[in-house]
Amino acid sequence: MIEWLAYRIFQGWSHDREADTRAMEEAARVALARDPFHARALARYGHNRTIIHHHYDEAIELLDRAVAAGPNDAETLIWTSPTLAYVGRTDEAIARARRAMVLSPQDPRMFLYEHFLSIAHYAAGDLDAAARIGMSAARARPNFTSNLRITVAALAGLGRLQEAAPMVDRLVTL
Repeated sequence: MIEWLAYRIFQGWSHDREADTRAMEEAARVALARDPFHARALARYGHNRTIIHHHYDEAIELLDRAVAAGPNDAETLIWTSPTLAYVGRTDEAIARARRAMVLSPQDPRMFLYEHFLSIAHYAAGDLDAAARIGMSAARARPNFTSNLRITVAALAGLGRLQEAAPMVDRLVTL
């Protein structure tokens, strides 16, 4: 439930973002009330505290608890990467994303793992890696708007506007 509500919100599909945000956070709180050590629930809740509210300190606390509860769970690790990137812990963000990819190399949502790795490289100032990895994620999931945005930013930062143009068109269409 948490994940699908997040997709509704962040892909721009929600008809009532505030209601969906409240429902998503309530679902996370219910999951954690039932199991306060549920690594994936902690990780998703922490990620959402970052993305929606920019409550980085609270998010880091939740994400640290998540990794302690599930240190070898790829899904847990990947959801920690963007927040770490946003707060300047880019080496750790890259390492967690790469570790998640190693732990789950055939994950059907590898595009998400690549996207989060792209964010970490972008935050670290490695626009070339961010663009390359983001383009790989875009080939796998061309309608994933979050990835399109960061990939366009990386390409624009590199002056590769001609390559960015079709992604901008795609974003506008979506």
